[in-house]
Amino acid sequence: MDFDFSEYRDSEEITVEPWYNDMKVTSLNDNIKECKNLRKLNLYYSSIVSLPSSIGQLKYLEELTIGTTNLKTLPIELFNCSKLKILHIFKNNNLSTLPDEIGNLKMLESLVLSSNSLKEIPKSVGKLLNLKGLNLENNKFESLPAEIGNLVQLEILYLENNELQSLPAEIGKLTSLKNFSVSSNKLQSLPAEIGKLTKLESLLFCENKLKTLPNSIGNLKCLEALHLEGNELKTLPAEMGNLVKLETLGLSDNNFQEIPAAVEKLLNLKSLYLSDNKLKELPDEIRNLENLKLFHLKKNEFEKLSSVLGEMRNLMFLYLEGNQLQTFPIEILKLKDLRFLYIGNNKIETIPAEIKNLENLEELNLDQNKLETLPAEIGELAKLKSLHLCGNKFKTLPNSIGNLKCLEVLYLEDNELEALPAEMANLIKLESLGLYNNKLKGLPLEFRNLSKYLSLDLAGNDISESGTEETLGKKELREIFKRKLFFS
Repeated sequence: MDFDFSEYRDSEEITVEPWYNDMKVTSLNDNIKECKNLRKLNLYYSSIVSLPSSIGQLKYLEELTIGTTNLKTLPIELFNCSKLKILHIFKNNNLSTLPDEIGNLKMLESLVLSSNSLKEIPKSVGKLLNLKGLNLENNKFESLPAEIGNLVQLEILYLENNELQSLPAEIGKLTSLKNFSVSSNKLQSLPAEIGKLTKLESLLFCENKLKTLPNSIGNLKCLEALHLEGNELKTLPAEMGNLVKLETLGLSDNNFQEIPAAVEKLLNLKSLYLSDNKLKELPDEIRNLENLKLFHLKKNEFEKLSSVLGEMRNLMFLYLEGNQLQTFPIEILKLKDLRFLYIGNNKIETIPAEIKNLENLEELNLDQNKLETLPAEIGELAKLKSLHLCGNKFKTLPNSIGNLKCLEVLYLEDNELEALPAEMANLIKLESLGLYNNKLKGLPLEFRNLSKYLSLDLAGNDISESGTEETLGKKELREIFKRKLFFS
């Protein structure tokens, strides 16, 4: 079915819906050329496979968006629309080529060509001298033309999820660039010219094959976020210590055996990601990162933590899952501002009573350890909202757990609990209670006071059909928790 533009002749903006007069739109009528005043055209979720050549007669068209269609080609005439400032063509899986004439759009400021099947970017793209934003992510590009270096006004360049094996040296001419992402490609090295991008604020090279970085990366004095996760890095150049404005550094999933010395000089760092490496200890110099608020160290090889961790007093988020910790690191107990502590999947057997010192803690994850008991002082964590205790060896819980009046989530799956304290009925804000795979035969009568909207998972237990004088059985529980109750 053709989409007829006759009733839109005077419109300045038209959105072509996937259905027109109860019929699927598969093409656009040639009379689109009669929309002399059209400035903005949107085509979404339609089955069109081509555009009429008459679209090139829309002399005042400034914005064209084509998303999620069956479009296979772009007519050369489209690039006669010399006033186009915004051209967004995305999620058209059948679109595999761009005509050289794209270089005719001299006024273009934003070009999005993401999530198509494009294999090559024409050299003529280097003629788009007013371009400020270029998005080429999720295509099949293996290289970039040297002419991309002509785009000296470009501020945003997204190249994620392509097949790029290298970047041209001319990339260093993009001296206005502020945000640059080349994640999920096949880069093995970076050109030294990357250091000329001195206005960069955000740089992402995640999921490549980088083994080293050029020393010139230390010239990026405006850089605030640098993500290098998922590479093969073992060291960092000392010059990286010059990145005085850096606040976020992602180094997870690399081959670091120790924290590089350059990291310890990044005094403004607020977030540091070092998970999935081979770290065994923290250097004393890590104390220099006084502004650090988030520290990711999960899936390393820590058996214990240095006392220096306790000096990082501004930490709010600490992730230590999947290490080899035998005991609860007492250094953590000095972190009074800590909000989130994840220390699951270790080998911890006891939690110290001093856990109460973490008075601002909101989320505590102790899953998959070897815990048999909790200290009564756990009930003094007055701000705790989420408590994860799955996969341990608990048979009982302290009555003081009922003092956690802010608790919203409590997960106790895969333990050996035979009964729950009646005081848990005081958890009036509780929204989700996971008790899967324990040894419960009933719940305390006081659980009648819990919210009827509570999500309660009791599968894998041996809950009796009828309760007793002291417990609630399945029948009573069904009446209380009508909506979100699971027995199997």
